[in-house]
Amino acid sequence: MGDAGSIARILEGLAVVAGKRKQFGRSARQFGAAEGLIEEIGLRGHTYYQTDASLYENVVAGVRSGLGEPTFGELREEGRALTTEQAVRYAIEE
Repeated sequence: MGDAGSIARILEGLAVVAGKRKQFGRSARQFGAAEGLIEEIGLRGHTYYQTDASLYENVVAGVRSGLGEPTFGELREEGRALTTEQAVRYAIEE
């Protein structure tokens, strides 16, 4: 439907889920993909819902800790480099 803002927020939510499941690599890539899309479209704030900032921050910290800073940064950048279509495909694959 072309609603890039919702796609970005859903990718963010899936990154949190992956992080809570200790799928740290998947989570880091999805956080990166969400951040890249948010930056690309210039999204500011949330249009439909408020995220739980402390949950987001705690999961990011856990993923960062689980992977180590260098690996977290590399995987996050891999996610940022994905196109929207690639990011959605990655998010829904097993």
